[in-house]
Amino acid sequence: FPAVGDFDAEAALSELHALALYDLGVPLSAPRCPSASSSSPRRHQAVPCYDEYDDDNDLSNPSTVFRCCDTDNSLGLDCHELRFAFNAFGLFPTMDYIEEWMEDQPCVDEAAFRSLLERKLRSAPSWMRGPRAIPYARRGVSLEQLDRLNDAFVSTGWIRERCDEFNQEHEELISFKKVFALEPNLYALDKFVIVPVTTPATDSGEGGGEENGDEDSSSQLDPRYSIQAELLQRAQLPQATHKSSYSELVNPNGVRVDVFVSHYWGHPFGETMSALHRWSRQSYQQFGRDRAEDVVFWLCFLALNQHRKGEEVGSSPEEGPFNAALMQSRAAVMILDESVNPFQRIWCLFEVKRLTDLKKDFELICSFGSVASLLDDSLEEDNDDGLHRASFSSCKEEVVDCARKIGDALQEVSAFRAQASSEEDKLAIWHRVADPAFRRLPLDRAKQQFTKSSFK
Repeated sequence: FPAVGDFDAEAALSELHALALYDLGVPLSAPRCPSASSSSPRRHQAVPCYDEYDDDNDLSNPSTVFRCCDTDNSLGLDCHELRFAFNAFGLFPTMDYIEEWMEDQPCVDEAAFRSLLERKLRSAPSWMRGPRAIPYARRGVSLEQLDRLNDAFVSTGWIRERCDEFNQEHEELISFKKVFALEPNLYALDKFVIVPVTTPATDSGEGGGEENGDEDSSSQLDPRYSIQAELLQRAQLPQATHKSSYSELVNPNGVRVDVFVSHYWGHPFGETMSALHRWSRQSYQQFGRDRAEDVVFWLCFLALNQHRKGEEVGSSPEEGPFNAALMQSRAAVMILDESVNPFQRIWCLFEVKRLTDLKKDFELICSFGSVASLLDDSLEEDNDDGLHRASFSSCKEEVVDCARKIGDALQEVSAFRAQASSEEDKLAIWHRVADPAFRRLPLDRAKQQFTKSSFK
């Protein structure tokens, strides 16, 4: 029988063959592999044409993935869109490879994508392969799934306990403002829930990771075993098989997104849920949904793979997941608090600008419902949204006060004063929302000239 080294040699030869075909585009003689077919290595099953697919939700269909990744509806994929399309089939090429494959073309059409995908699925080396990534436009979460997350970790007080423990442990650093205190908002959920539950219990790494800038989140990771099994069951969370977004964990085949949500990470999650509930009860039928709980939302903290968020966000606003979700969602809402904090974040302002350009339906909502209808007399008669006539009269003063504070805060909105965790992000978005005279300048020149008057 063959020595162990013979099997290693066979595996190495097979990998060499794949690399030659992948990098050079020319086949070597077929590798001596015990499972190798006697047929030509270039023989393959034809990729089925689009007409063979009846379900546009089928993400094994290259045509569906092509449309999901064609964020500008140009009928072509640029290098960034093409990278995300490859990711949907478990291929993670570097940008250098993608640009070489495109052969100096600005984009590839659907036929070229299918042909290229077919070749690379056969020939890509093992280091390039990994678990598939759902296209950003299909990384939604239903209101019912959000309820499970909220009921398991927020309503029970579990996330508040984790925040209190963290704040007590880091009390001195917090007092010197070297660390931010945690509250039951999206920051805390990301740290204590999203990252742990989307990490395999035994993380041995996965293909396409380190080679493609996968960020090591282990330093921030609370071990999964610190989350009680009963909470995981209550949230109906499956065991993670690889690092992914929360949306991919709970919806591994992707879902169509109804509503893009622009929000502030510091907003209490309970109030976020109240806003989405009230709005959904008034709006679910316009999306053809049978129940408010069936409305599908796109929220960045659940849609982005938090283990590699730097790579997923992209190097420019147009390249990233926000643009893909904005383009293909059917509507959009922004969740406000009394201080209209989302309007103080530069990414939220970019989302508003893109929604305006796209002429998308866009509504401001808060924990009382639609901001535009806060003072609508019909609200008194609306029994579906939970504000009956008697209860409304008791909270009307609070509603009026909330509306007034939101109105006052909106008058103070300024792109120049908007904040961002990345200075480069802020400058890039400034360049896109500034006065047209600045948008015509290269970014390197424009960023030296930005003033408050640049955004009037």
